[in-house]
Amino acid sequence: MKYVFKNLKNFAKQEKVIFIVLIVCIITSSFVMNFSYGLYINYKTSLYESIEELKDIYLDITENETLTKGEFRQFLEAIDDETHDKINLIYAESDLTKHGYNDESYAFFPMRFDINKGKYCTSDYIKDLWESKKLLKRGEFISNVDEETGAYSAMVSEDEHGDKSIGDTVDFLGHTYKIVGIYRAGSFTPLVPFLTVPDEIEIVRCCFTFPEFITRQSYEDLIRAANETIPNKLIFPELQLPDDDVFSLYRNIILISVMVALVSVMNFAMLYLFVIRKRRNALAVMRLCGARKLQVVKLYLSECIVITIPMFFLGTLTFHILLNMVFAKIFPYMKESYSLTVYVLIFITYLLAMMLVLGIIIRKNTCANVKEYLLEGNI
Repeated sequence: MKYVFKNLKNFAKQEKVIFIVLIVCIITSSFVMNFSYGLYINYKTSLYESIEELKDIYLDITENETLTKGEFRQFLEAIDDETHDKINLIYAESDLTKHGYNDESYAFFPMRFDINKGKYCTSDYIKDLWESKKLLKRGEFISNVDEETGAYSAMVSEDEHGDKSIGDTVDFLGHTYKIVGIYRAGSFTPLVPFLTVPDEIEIVRCCFTFPEFITRQSYEDLIRAANETIPNKLIFPELQLPDDDVFSLYRNIILISVMVALVSVMNFAMLYLFVIRKRRNALAVMRLCGARKLQVVKLYLSECIVITIPMFFLGTLTFHILLNMVFAKIFPYMKESYSLTVYVLIFITYLLAMMLVLGIIIRKNTCANVKEYLLEGNI
C-alpha cells in the first residue's frame, strides 16, 4: 500500500493540473450522480402522486335526463378496444324501486363486469377482490362464458336468500336465474350477467376503473363514444391528466440519469488513461523487474480507489449540504428519497463501474510486450 501512496504523491507533484482535474472530476461525478437520482425520484413521486387518484372515473347522469341499460350498452360498444383493454372494471348502478320493486333493499342494484376484445366477461379485479375478502361463501363466481352469452345464472345474498342453495333458482327482472354462488354482505339484489338485464332498466350512475391510471387518450375516447351514442346524458368530471409529453420527459429523466453515471465513469477513465500513458517507462521497468500484469492492474486500481473514496465522499457531502439548503425547497420530494443506504449504493455503483472500465483499460495497456518499450530506447 505504501507504493500506492508514494505513486500518488509523485503524481500530484509531477502532474499537478491533471491531478486537480482528476479530483474535480470525481467530486463533480459524485455530485451529479446524487443529484440525478434525486431528480428522478422527485419527478417520479410528483408524477405518480398526481395520477394515483386517477384510476376511477365516475360519471353522473345529467339532470332531467335518463340513461337506460340499452343506451349504456350502446355507449360501451362504441368505445375502442384499445381503451377497453386498459379498463379492468365497468360498473353501473340502478334503483330498482323505480321499476316496481318496493323493497328498499332493491334500491341499490350493482352491475359489475368487463369487456375484453369485444366480449363481455367477468371483471378479474372484482373477482380477486371478493376472493381476498372471502365474500363468496359457497359456489362460484359468474363465469366469463355466462357474461359473454348472457346466461341466466346468478349470485345471491345469503341474508336475502338464506333458504337457497347452489343449483336452486330465483326470479329476478322477469327472468328465472340459476344460482351459481352465494355471497355475504354487499347488496341484497341478485348479481347477474349484464346482458340479461332488461334494456329499459334505468341507470343512475356508472364508473370505469383502470388498473394503473387514466390516460388522456382513454379519457377522450370515452367522451367521444358518449357524444356519438348518448349525447348530453353523461357528466364527465374535469380531470387534470398529464400529457404524453410529461411521460416522455419522465422516461428521458431515467435515461439521462443512466447516461450521467456512464459519462462520469468514462471521464475518470479517460483522464486516468492519460496518466497511465505518461507512466509507460515506469510501467516497463516494473514489468522488467518481474511485476506480473495482475499486480500492475491491482496497483493502479488501488490508486484509483484511494483517490475516489475521499473525493466521492466530499462530493456527496457537498450535495447533502446543498440538498438541505437549496434543492429541498425547489424539489419537494427529493430530500425524503435519500438515506445513508442510498448514498452508499450510489457510491458502490460508481465504484464498481469505474473498476470495471479502468480494469479493462489498465490491463490492455499492460499487455504490450516489454520488448516494445526496450525498442523505443527510453529505458
